[in-house]
Amino acid sequence: MFVKPGPRPDDRDRQLVVRGPNGRVLSPIGENVPDTQFWNRRLRDGDVVAAEDASAAPAPDQGAAP
Repeated sequence: MFVKPGPRPDDRDRQLVVRGPNGRVLSPIGENVPDTQFWNRRLRDGDVVAAEDASAAPAPDQGAAP
């Protein structure tokens, strides 16, 4: 599952700093994380938000000939 840090409750324009179960900080642009109870709790609590992985999205068609 791909997640990004959620917004801060006191300043919605800034993201939370979220640490994984190993203590490493989640990247502000988002990361693929395992679908575990830990990350599902973070998602439920609003600490992270589900997002689409921009690097996995198909590239736009570059003017293919008909």
